[in-house]
Amino acid sequence: MNLLGMITFLLLIIAVDYFYFDRDRKRWGWLKGASRAKKAICISSILLLSIISYLGLSM
Repeated sequence: MNLLGMITFLLLIIAVDYFYFDRDRKRWGWLKGASRAKKAICISSILLLSIISYLGLSM
């Protein structure tokens, strides 16, 4: 899978988990009081770590 496809796939999975699967806020509830900027930083950090892990495992 190319890099752009992998990033798109990870973004989709994180968005679906955040907006659809976590209805009762058990996994993402700790972000409830955070500002919009802090949420963006947190989610982008998770995405970056996922990309680094994927690339590290694929080598």
